[in-house]
Amino acid sequence: RDHWSLVIINPYDDVVYHLDSLRTSSRDDIKYVTNMALTIFQSQKNLKKTKKTTFWKAVKVNIFTI
Repeated sequence: RDHWSLVIINPYDDVVYHLDSLRTSSRDDIKYVTNMALTIFQSQKNLKKTKKTTFWKAVKVNIFTI
């Protein structure tokens, strides 16, 4: 079965959108890597965090076959 994942990062608003074709609930590895990259980017750009933690939004994906 094919599987894909898409992560959309808005570092200025501290928001991450995550789409997962298999709708798996465990995404700790993706969260860790993305949060580290976000922290590094915000530090390099001298951006102040607007929130205590990054807001993660799991986006529902409708997959169908023809």
